[in-house]
Amino acid sequence: MTKTTAEPAVQEESTRGWRAPVLVVLVVSVAVNALLVGLLWANVDTSSDTKVQSAAGAIAIKVVDDTISDEVVDEVEDAAEVEDAAEVEDATEVDVVEPLTRVLVAGDSVASQIGWALQLWSEANPGHFVVFNESHIGCGVVRYGEKRVDGESGPVGDVCSNWNDPVALHEAALPEIVSWPTTIEMFQPDVVLSIVSSWDATDRTVPGVVDDWTSIGDPVYDAYVLSEYTEATAVLTANGAELFWLMSPYLNRTTLPEDHRVRVDGINALVEQAVSAVIADNPDAAITQVDYPGWFGPIGGPRDAELRDDGVHLSDVGQAEVAPWLVTEMGLS
Repeated sequence: MTKTTAEPAVQEESTRGWRAPVLVVLVVSVAVNALLVGLLWANVDTSSDTKVQSAAGAIAIKVVDDTISDEVVDEVEDAAEVEDAAEVEDATEVDVVEPLTRVLVAGDSVASQIGWALQLWSEANPGHFVVFNESHIGCGVVRYGEKRVDGESGPVGDVCSNWNDPVALHEAALPEIVSWPTTIEMFQPDVVLSIVSSWDATDRTVPGVVDDWTSIGDPVYDAYVLSEYTEATAVLTANGAELFWLMSPYLNRTTLPEDHRVRVDGINALVEQAVSAVIADNPDAAITQVDYPGWFGPIGGPRDAELRDDGVHLSDVGQAEVAPWLVTEMGLS
């Protein structure tokens, strides 16, 4: 299932990235009005070791490696008005040799590109992991208020500001919904990948925090950014998943105020503090800060120009190379 996303008020260049839910539950009742409920799409190797059997009255496809929680099954059964849930369960047999590692990707358009690249890698190398791409174009971590880019301002918006708001389980795959707690509850990731977003280094106003335009380097705004990334880190590790933060690289384009290297260094330092705070509160939290900037090499150099043709987003070459690099960095191979 492909999800489309609305552009934010402040436009960001379109990318190939899209949020692709990764395991499917389909329930079709042929005795009543046909109803298809699609929650997740599976990118497993269907050429071997996966068997599906159907029975009269219903067809069901279900992965039975605890990937989908009981609550999700309950909501699907309710939505489809299946009178006899036992009949649906009995109608399906799925054999999975080994549970696949579940990888959740959350973040902005660059994260979306990376999620897409990881999905393509997993399709070409089945049997390793599945990806749920919860990224959304234009969405950083720091919520609420307005952002200003190259002199143009617009609201952060509800989609980007509601990442910590639970929703009904059947709504988690909708394109206009970003809900990390519900997605984590539904998908139960083993690994989470996110990126320190350059959106959070833009000029900002936040009602009740800073009413005038400000940015990284303002102690009041810095404290708010620290609290946001601390909360995000805690949420993304709440189920025991291992979290990988890709640190923010310098951007290779005409320098705007929001691209200034002092701001990038500042937000990376705040994320380091957020990680330390979460680990201090939960010593069992597994969090790694990944040297994403180092992967590009010198900013503006030949390798960087090849990997980021617009200085921000990954080129086709960058998307082809980032997946195998991250698979190794995250121990997914």
